[in-house]
Amino acid sequence: MFSIEELTKNFNGMADFQYSVHVDPDLRFIYFNNPKCACTTTKASLNLSYSQYKGLPLHWSDSGSIHIRRVNFLLTPSQVGAKKFSAMLSDKDVFKFCFMRDPVTRLASGYASKMRWSTAQHRRFVEYAGRPADWRPTFDEFVMDIKRVPALRDRDEHWRLQAKQLCLGKIPFDFVGDFATIGESLHGLLTKFFGSSATVFDARHHFKRHASNSGRFVGTAPPQVLEAIADLYAEDYDWYKTASPWLGTNR
Repeated sequence: MFSIEELTKNFNGMADFQYSVHVDPDLRFIYFNNPKCACTTTKASLNLSYSQYKGLPLHWSDSGSIHIRRVNFLLTPSQVGAKKFSAMLSDKDVFKFCFMRDPVTRLASGYASKMRWSTAQHRRFVEYAGRPADWRPTFDEFVMDIKRVPALRDRDEHWRLQAKQLCLGKIPFDFVGDFATIGESLHGLLTKFFGSSATVFDARHHFKRHASNSGRFVGTAPPQVLEAIADLYAEDYDWYKTASPWLGTNR
């Protein structure tokens, strides 16, 4: 049996863990959320497909409301119950899946959406880094601050080590998908769970401001910054090699 307390050590407490895991005990699947890896699109697609499968109403006012757990259909581990959730993790008939992204582009996306203006993530970062409240770092400065204070890396889910966020090596995943092919993979997974009710909801198309347009930061990063990312996220680079497109098999 899996220990939920052991899994939560990868997160900033129990609430952080509960927010990150999405469970359907009836259709028997568990999704581990990975921020900055099409997580909004994945959550929206799962919940919209569920609503159509069950004939239930669902509406979001903006992209932020997609992340509010109390208005979504998928359950948290605590809602399922610790004993049942732990049993589901061990059950080979429960499909467990997640998605990974190339570490450097994921980090750039986290920076682009959370660090260029005042956000809760920015405020926590600068406080812990010992920076002025109005400090707006460049991407290069952001990376080098994480190198200077390595604990910053795992304090926020948007740039936490994916190996920790997804509990890689602890959870027996049936599918670890690649962000590069997530459109195809997500459609395949939704069809597996919901049949003809499967609906991919691409948040970038429905909410134009949701796209971070972070590629430009990677393209201009100097070698020392890329080297720092490679060092800080070495474990993710190793795990990312295992990510794959959906092939319709129960691995």
